[in-house]
Amino acid sequence: MGLALGLLGLRILLALYLLASALARYDRGPIPIWEIVLRLVVAVLVLWKAPLLMWAGIVLGLLLIVLHAVLTGNRSQPAIS
Repeated sequence: MGLALGLLGLRILLALYLLASALARYDRGPIPIWEIVLRLVVAVLVLWKAPLLMWAGIVLGLLLIVLHAVLTGNRSQPAIS
């Protein structure tokens, strides 16, 4: 029971991160429109009940976050200069 609850919490955390960054249109840098749409779809998949779709969503979500971080590199600027 505890493991399932922990996994659910992590899934919700990942889905909220994807949703928030898509709606803000910004992660480590501006997000293109295709990535916004993909993040929204993946956030739904992460919360899906079917295990195959859920795990596909988790993998895709983590790949999206890493891909965006690699592509933007260290171009992010601090909020206070």
